[in-house]
Amino acid sequence: MCARILRRYVFRRRKLFVRCNNNEKIKLHFIASGQLPPNADGGNVYAMLIQVPIIALAAAIVGLGFTGLTHAQAPDPIAPDAVVAYGGPDPLIIETEEGAHSFTVELANTPEARERGMMFRESMDPDTGMLFDYEQPQLASIWMRNTLIPLDIVFIRDSGAIAKIVTNARPLSLRSMGSDVPVLAVLELAGGRTLELGIDPGDIVRHPLFGNWKAVEAVTPPQEDMQDSDASDPG
Repeated sequence: MCARILRRYVFRRRKLFVRCNNNEKIKLHFIASGQLPPNADGGNVYAMLIQVPIIALAAAIVGLGFTGLTHAQAPDPIAPDAVVAYGGPDPLIIETEEGAHSFTVELANTPEARERGMMFRESMDPDTGMLFDYEQPQLASIWMRNTLIPLDIVFIRDSGAIAKIVTNARPLSLRSMGSDVPVLAVLELAGGRTLELGIDPGDIVRHPLFGNWKAVEAVTPPQEDMQDSDASDPG
């Protein structure tokens, strides 16, 4: 049966068949082990048994090679020349006992942006900042790896209330600064800025992230006070 002449082989339902000159078929169940089927003859069948797994193995190796190349080319967000996208700029307000203070902030709202943060920047305007969005409340920690300027680190609860402030964090320090309690966000400001403006734990940060931005937009002086002011103006 199918002893000498092998015309071709095809795959059907993941089983290899050998078509012979008399149209008989032999199922080759032993591809993985390399064993010959019963009553099969000679080197041609054996050659096909060896070639099939070798071709499959070669294809797998090529696939792994492309996968490795893809991973090797993935950008490192903390590399000095890395280009990382940030959200914003957004307006942000911090309400203190002495009044409200306005900032313009970038948003670190992706894993790459949160990892990069303020690394390698040489300056920061006093009324700007970077807001790290952690997407859900959690214990957070910040360090100053590759950060060249001092920063104030403001840990913020999901309500917008400030939970903790670390002032003038030392540049390039690898010391981990933790939030101590679950927070939704961290705000980084220029070093010493919270002391200058009297920003303390318990003060409220207003931003859409905390769901309290509309309350700020709605705040206007009472109408009667404005009328009294106009009436008392001698000019």
